[in-house]
Amino acid sequence: MNRIEDLARHYLELVRGVQSEGPYLLAGASFGGVVSFEMAQQLQEHGQRTALLALLDSPDLEALARESFDEVIILTGLLREGTDLPVPVLMDTLRSLDAEARFRYALEQGRKARTFPDHFELSELQHLVHLMDQHFQALRSYRPRAYSGEMIYFRAAERDALNPPYPEKSWIPLAPEGVSIHEVPGGHESMTRPPHGPSLAAKLNRYLVRLE
Repeated sequence: MNRIEDLARHYLELVRGVQSEGPYLLAGASFGGVVSFEMAQQLQEHGQRTALLALLDSPDLEALARESFDEVIILTGLLREGTDLPVPVLMDTLRSLDAEARFRYALEQGRKARTFPDHFELSELQHLVHLMDQHFQALRSYRPRAYSGEMIYFRAAERDALNPPYPEKSWIPLAPEGVSIHEVPGGHESMTRPPHGPSLAAKLNRYLVRLE
């Protein structure tokens, strides 16, 4: 199940097993936001309403299609917010190592920075990187259609070489009824975690309150 459309269909089956009728509230971070967008599309096709669709720093799909990704870039993305090394230095360090040493170095750095828990194993990191590689492939092959509903986009304030400054720009034309854009503190991963998470939650909660 490596296509965004198939993932969205699968998750909708689970959601509708709990709530058979709309309106639905959908939100997702990064890759999850793209899946949520497709879920809203499929719900709409079945005559169901999505009252809230929120994307949390989901990638610029047009920019993503122009990039190439390998395990070094994926590991850099996982580690960059927990290290003092600049992204280019971290990337060069990882690329200078052979595959086994690279993963062991990444695991050590991730544990040290508390990016990974102490009990996180090498095999789990390798599986995570493989899963993320599949996600990148799915994102690059996805062709989203325009969504006839409002959308909320939360952009992380901290940007770097792996995250362009305005990732929402490819989403704006896909929501002709309007996109509300909010910048929130933190980076791509840390925006949802303490100490930044409460700021994001407060902004999202304002929309939830309006729906009560």
